[in-house]
Amino acid sequence: MRQAGRIWVWTAAVGAAGAAVYGLLWSHQGWVKPERGWWALPLFAGLLAAAERLRIRVRVGSQVDAANLVEAVLAPLLFSYPGVEVVAVVVAAELISSTVRRGPMVKNAFNLAQWVLAAGVGALIMQHAGPYGVLDTRRLMYLMGAVAAVSAV
Repeated sequence: MRQAGRIWVWTAAVGAAGAAVYGLLWSHQGWVKPERGWWALPLFAGLLAAAERLRIRVRVGSQVDAANLVEAVLAPLLFSYPGVEVVAVVVAAELISSTVRRGPMVKNAFNLAQWVLAAGVGALIMQHAGPYGVLDTRRLMYLMGAVAAVSAV
């Protein structure tokens, strides 16, 4: 199998996993209209799209690695909103980012699949943390675990 074919297969597998996690979130929550702060969701989509473009490059010898700032924007989103909305905002942000970037289709598809899966896993963790937006130790501990899981995915 050619390299491009394997990349598409991997992207499809990650996308299927992300869709399964979203389905699990949907089955537990359904669409929950935010009681407050719904106006911030489009703002978060824009911030996530911008965070995807802002990269921190680390060079060690001849090796270069780059990290973006998506987790920094995703953390308050996970803390404040139910998972179904979080994943919907991530999808919107990735579509914005892909449109602006105009990169290869496979790269854009993989980024979408990867961030949907990561945000969904973080949201699954946060759904057990208690009421959204409440600042307490339990919720902050869950948030740290969710961000660690997002980074791992």
